[in-house]
Amino acid sequence: MNFPIKMIKNKLSFVLGLSIYLLWSLFFTSAQSGILFSAFQENLDLVIPSEKSASFLEVPNNEMGFEYTSAVVNPENEFHALAFALDKEQPLKTSIDLYARVYSGDSWTDFSLIEEDDDGYVDPSLSSYLFSTPVSSAYQYKIVLKTEEPTVSPKINSVSVKAIDARQADQSVNLWDGFIASLNVYSPTDELQIIPRSKWGADESLTVYQDQDLADTDSVNFNSDKNEFEIKYADELIASKIIYKDDDKTYKWPITYPQSVQLIVVHHTASDYTSLDSTEASIKAIYYYHAVSRGWGDIGYNFLIDKDGKIYEGRKNSSSALKNKEPMPVGAHASGFNHGSVGIAMILNAQEHEPSLPALQSLMALSDLILKTYNIDDSTKASMRGISLDRIIGHRDVGRTQCPGDKLYALLPDIKSLVFDNLNNELWGSDTDINININKADYDFEEVTDRSTVTLLPQEAQTLTINLKNIGTKTWDKNTAILLTKDRTDEAKVYFTNNQGVALAMFYMTESQVKPGGTGTFIIKSKSKLADGFLNFQGYLAVNGKKKSPKSIFLPFYIQQIKPNYEIVKTSISNKSLNPGENFNATIILKNTGNITWNADTFSQLKLIDSKFNLGQVISSDPVAPEKSVEIKVKLKAPSDLGDYLENLSFSIGDSNLALVGKAINLQVSVIDKSNPIIMVSRPSKFYFNPEESYRIDMAFKNTSTTDLLTRGNNVFAFKVIKNPIIGIDKVNILKKEIKSGTEFTVTFILKAPKQAGTYSIYLMPTQNGKKLNSQYLSYKFSVKNKQNIDNKEPEIRVALGSLNIDNPAITADKNYTLYLGSQKYKDIPANEIVGLRQENSVVNIVFADQSELSTSDPVKFVPSSDGIVSIANFEHQPEWDSSDSLNDNMYRGILEARIYNNKLILINELPLESYLKGLGEVSNSSAYEKIKAIIVAARTYASYYLFVDKKFPDAPYDLNDDPSVSQKYLGYGFEMRTPNLVKAVDDTKGEMVTYDGFLVKTPYFSSTDGIATKSAEEVWGWTDTPYLVSVPDNLCKEKQFKGHGVGLSGCGAEEAAKLGKTYKEILKYYYTGVEIEKKY
Repeated sequence: MNFPIKMIKNKLSFVLGLSIYLLWSLFFTSAQSGILFSAFQENLDLVIPSEKSASFLEVPNNEMGFEYTSAVVNPENEFHALAFALDKEQPLKTSIDLYARVYSGDSWTDFSLIEEDDDGYVDPSLSSYLFSTPVSSAYQYKIVLKTEEPTVSPKINSVSVKAIDARQADQSVNLWDGFIASLNVYSPTDELQIIPRSKWGADESLTVYQDQDLADTDSVNFNSDKNEFEIKYADELIASKIIYKDDDKTYKWPITYPQSVQLIVVHHTASDYTSLDSTEASIKAIYYYHAVSRGWGDIGYNFLIDKDGKIYEGRKNSSSALKNKEPMPVGAHASGFNHGSVGIAMILNAQEHEPSLPALQSLMALSDLILKTYNIDDSTKASMRGISLDRIIGHRDVGRTQCPGDKLYALLPDIKSLVFDNLNNELWGSDTDINININKADYDFEEVTDRSTVTLLPQEAQTLTINLKNIGTKTWDKNTAILLTKDRTDEAKVYFTNNQGVALAMFYMTESQVKPGGTGTFIIKSKSKLADGFLNFQGYLAVNGKKKSPKSIFLPFYIQQIKPNYEIVKTSISNKSLNPGENFNATIILKNTGNITWNADTFSQLKLIDSKFNLGQVISSDPVAPEKSVEIKVKLKAPSDLGDYLENLSFSIGDSNLALVGKAINLQVSVIDKSNPIIMVSRPSKFYFNPEESYRIDMAFKNTSTTDLLTRGNNVFAFKVIKNPIIGIDKVNILKKEIKSGTEFTVTFILKAPKQAGTYSIYLMPTQNGKKLNSQYLSYKFSVKNKQNIDNKEPEIRVALGSLNIDNPAITADKNYTLYLGSQKYKDIPANEIVGLRQENSVVNIVFADQSELSTSDPVKFVPSSDGIVSIANFEHQPEWDSSDSLNDNMYRGILEARIYNNKLILINELPLESYLKGLGEVSNSSAYEKIKAIIVAARTYASYYLFVDKKFPDAPYDLNDDPSVSQKYLGYGFEMRTPNLVKAVDDTKGEMVTYDGFLVKTPYFSSTDGIATKSAEEVWGWTDTPYLVSVPDNLCKEKQFKGHGVGLSGCGAEEAAKLGKTYKEILKYYYTGVEIEKKY
């Protein structure tokens, strides 16, 4: 807050320092595991204890961003606002964004971006944020750190949160419903009534010290040095009056009056007024946040306006100052520009919502009253703090903020036009030759119409009559007209016509002439299109077709919100059982329950959208007014794949594709193969067997034929089984006597697995009286696996470094290391000494530092001493994002082995499995931690599967390679050093693997889905023995297309699930159906 008043500088410095000290010493007193807890004691009826916060956060080394999501916090009581304080460091080319969401009613809100306050004194290292909420019981926040340079990072040293329940303050006062006069376009009334502080329940004790001893210690040194801002703008920052006390109580911040008022600053509170429970509770929350949390001793705004147009007094004495024409008390709403300005805040989130018409009318009326009260010349600019400003500005014009929100800020030009009544010379038609250089006394007028903003429903037509009195000296003839200026944005919302319906921008006077003193009448026919919100047309009077009056004429419109709602009356389809690709028809009858007419004109044609199987539709072109119904016939084509489908039809209006809102229009059909009427609905859940294990198998089928089937008596239905003789099948049973058309049924049998490991199939053919019903067999595939013996011991893994693209690698280590030829020790080598390798036909040639050479056909192994790191000195392997070339992923834990394989020199890194995982570049270090753990467990399982169950590269001298397209992205020790979160995740999940029925399984994962669902392994690779790799919904992922194969764990979905508080085990069990997480060592 800037209070650059000559007399009180040292007092402010002391109060500010003391306030910050008290806030931080009292508010953040206890820490537990890096989490801070609130112990602030002042006015505890508004502060809910036990608010939590995050400790130190920054972008990890050489990363471009980091996102932290807090745990869900449940304060002791319900709350109405959240006050955040961030102790931060934000260098140039970095950003810090804060988001929050709350649990209100029985659901979570979406995360909302919270604007940083730029209202008053700003400590660059301590940023404050207010998030007004509906009555809520829990909250969660996230912080997004970004940088344009990987070597520079923003930092969060601590984050504190207060949950405020403003409803707990004095609720005994009934809010007086003050009358707000309708806005007259030219001369807003002076009879505006402003609801005083006492009526919305301001707790005046917050503005003064309750302990006089504390106030007395705040002594003032009037002769102290001034800061740079006060010195630079001393002439602008002189107070006309300062009030230090209220009776015997000392104000925390003196009420300071400037010498004059220069301009109005418009704000929004960033509160979603569609969800706030009461305006007064919202104002109290802002008041407490400004007065106590920010230490300003009062609310920062001079006035606030709610959605109903009611005006509330904010800063103390603001209403009396306006009434008595005294300078407005200095607020705390625009840093550096508080002194000499009036802060008006609209209670809404104008980043998301347009202001209501009553709110806009009150804003314009109050602004007009302020300008008149302080004799502010709206035709001039205000010169403040070295810059030239309009007399009405948005907060963002003088501060680093989004305030007053995009939707309100976009209306400020119209608001200023209506309040200032400025002349706009932009003409609708470029071919006009109207003369604007005329004598005002010759051609002047005043409007004598009693009108205000025209309020329209969407698509509503309204005729407006404007009466202008000729107060000039010249007579107006029949060619006199109102000519509107051009505004393409507004033109798209409202259009004007004459009596013949022809679009116009010029409206002629109805009289043949009007002499001085007479009144001319102008008829304007308007109609709104499919649009809503506030807009303003500006025009002027074109006299006698040639002369232009210097006064502007304004036509403000407010189009009420569009409601494109419907109800389903009836849906029907021609055939529910279809062949692949078969055409069918659907009939839908919809009732229009909204406030717009469908098919009213070319802008409102009803049409079908979002149908994958649409071939076309026939929709009546007759208008469908509200409460009327329409029949829609749609031609559709069945999918080519067999199965049951639920098709969702959606409809929109006009070229803008305004979607209709209502209950989902669902059409359910079955696509069947009539040549294969018996289909398998679900395979058995068991796919893995121990040798010679017996198990009851249940298989579900469906009769898609048009006839019923009997399993007893004549014309009997049964299954013929074809299998390998070493598979035992016993007691095949159909659990129904009669299988009706379109119904499902179950077949059971006892399966005894073979002794030999391998993959086996059983084939079943449906028959009736011994004749085949299907043209194709139905199959069940299973595997017999020997016991996977991990023996509670961490295994070693051998990884081929296939990304190596050099012919003659040079090997070294940071500690002494030993060279082996096969299993025989050959030589000890000092640390950092380089050994060269090259291929000579089928042998490896070794070149030592003394230039001696050795050739061998044995594997060459480089074994470092304890904790030593082996490097490939001439291997350039920088990350793509490393523009500084300071990183090189050429270092490895464990043993490095060189050998000839497939007539090529290859390098293999042999190391413990946990060390291998720490060098995997499969997940970003900045990802949510539970996601990192989930990926690590999946990667450990994947590697172990190819160690103990199957071979990824049969007959090769290695288990996996470092190619992520066929294996896993292994980068080695260099990656491990810069990913501390990943290393911790490996340690925290040591030995944990994914199993199904007790067996290790393949655990594929990928980047992202299309935001709908993952894919099954059968769909992508044709695997029928992986029941844990089925399609699952992935609507947490916000991507629009697949990145990767789509099977198994979705990285995008796992990230969002982790942010929502899901554990790594919950994530794994969601994406891998029916699995368990077991600790194997």
